[in-house]
Amino acid sequence: MTSAGHLLGVDIGTSSSKGVIAAADGTVLATAVQPHSVSRPRPGWVEHDPEQVWWGEFVSLARQLRERVPGPIAAVGVSGIGPCLLPATADGQPLRPAILYGVDTRASAEIAELTERYGSEAIVARGGSRLTSQAVGPKLLWLRRNEPQVWRQTELANLVGKVLVEWIVGSLVIATICLVATFGLVLGLGLVWDRTGGRSKAKPANDHAAEPLQP
Repeated sequence: MTSAGHLLGVDIGTSSSKGVIAAADGTVLATAVQPHSVSRPRPGWVEHDPEQVWWGEFVSLARQLRERVPGPIAAVGVSGIGPCLLPATADGQPLRPAILYGVDTRASAEIAELTERYGSEAIVARGGSRLTSQAVGPKLLWLRRNEPQVWRQTELANLVGKVLVEWIVGSLVIATICLVATFGLVLGLGLVWDRTGGRSKAKPANDHAAEPLQP
């Protein structure tokens, strides 16, 4: 250990969360694992409770590791599954369980529709990959069509890593990985990246509205 303290890392996975405390030189001092399950309320749906699984297990693992390796923590790193979709209010309060990454296939119809509308080649040319169940954009379109009450309240479309950082520091953050992992946001939804607000805001006029992502 240096005078600065230890390094704490936590990763939230699909079926378990893992934690580690390391010395500043990278020497692993302690590890911990906490299993959890996913919720499958309907065929094709795979969800996590963000407060119980993401935040609850981060706190639990951090406490377990601190008890085993006491001393100051110099830095905290978090990572997790992605890209997920956690609709939230402007102040970051979750509006529903998180919709998980490619294992959740509820937006298959939206993926097919957007691919037919824009064309696979155009989508790949613009975003670097075709639309699959990994894409968040089609799931947002599914949310708007199937859960309109949630959609009307949604101001933030969050991923697990971004959520954990925000809950740790107590304020909203801009996470570049969100832009990289959620290209499909722009297709058919008219999402605009607001640099000052640090969030993607959806402003579709109708099901066929599509505006470019603003730099």
